Amino acid sequence: MELLAPAKDLETLICAFDAGADAVYAGLKKFSARARAKNLTIEELYKASEIKKKINKKLYIALNTLIFENEMHELMEILPHLKSAQIDGLIIQ
Repeated sequence: MELLAPAKDLETLICAFDAGADAVYAGLKKFSARARAKNLTIEELYKASEIKKKINKKLYIALNTLIFENEMHELMEILPHLKSAQIDGLIIQ
């Protein structure tokens, strides 16, 4: 079993881990259904990844909006960062 918590930004991600979450999910600035959340920049994605690695936790990224054909190039720019940051999984629609 795993306690999974949402994080609207890097600060709440740290708070969720501090409060005992085993894993956190967050969105990025683009393609997140939680559009009102601040969400993570690519730079913050890497910081979040380093944090979760240091404390042996998990990080999931939500790419959970419909992605239209004219947005595919933006998605293709994001995917290598997700791999490089070694996230633990994706939440997709």
